Amino acid sequence: MMSSQPTLSDSVNKLIELLSLEKSRLLGGSYDDIPDISQQKEFYLSALTNHMQNPINIPALKSLQGAVEQIQSLAAENEGLLSAARSGVSAAQSRLKNIVTRESFVGAYTENGQKLRTHDCGVTRCKTA
Repeated sequence: MMSSQPTLSDSVNKLIELLSLEKSRLLGGSYDDIPDISQQKEFYLSALTNHMQNPINIPALKSLQGAVEQIQSLAAENEGLLSAARSGVSAAQSRLKNIVTRESFVGAYTENGQKLRTHDCGVTRCKTA
């Protein structure tokens, strides 16, 4: 993926960009590139962590404090969005499973009121006046 260590400023700016892109994708329901975005975030977060551990970068970190706080805020917001997306997908899967299960047990009633089971066929309902 990325081979060289990005600068402190590049790491911060790229994380903000990636978190904003992730937020946009989550809000838009476009989940296909979320794994790639997550992999890139891990790379830049690791680089940022390395820069933060280096005492030489303390003055630069102070000047980037607002941007680092923005990263924390975006990350927390995206975590909530991702959790909501997971819940939504899970609910949709459950709903689809219920629909499929009910359709497999679709039946009709005979004139005597007994349930007529159908196998591998559809039953339509019509109202006649």
